[in-house]
Amino acid sequence: MSISGITENEYALFLENGGIVRIILDKSDINCESDFENSEEIIPYLYSGFEIPPSTDVVNDPANRSIVYLYAAPWDRTVIYVYAYGGKIVYKKINNDKYEAEVILPKRT
Repeated sequence: MSISGITENEYALFLENGGIVRIILDKSDINCESDFENSEEIIPYLYSGFEIPPSTDVVNDPANRSIVYLYAAPWDRTVIYVYAYGGKIVYKKINNDKYEAEVILPKRT
């Protein structure tokens, strides 16, 4: 996993307080299906922005989320956390190997 564009401290503050951050990811971090770029639903939005929301079975079930938090890759944990707390992630292709992820998490009061 290769993530850039944010420090550990900025990331921790974002998770605690919410907001919007932009992170640069490797293509392989987005989806285990390496062919997601060829999906007819995604092709028109590769450069303008698209979502790949996680399964609601995982997001809405605390037991399933716990398994992800314990055993999944760091980016997968982020995805589940963001969607579980009402956020979303919009991906935009930068080049053949990199994507920008705009991660939106509702502000905490």
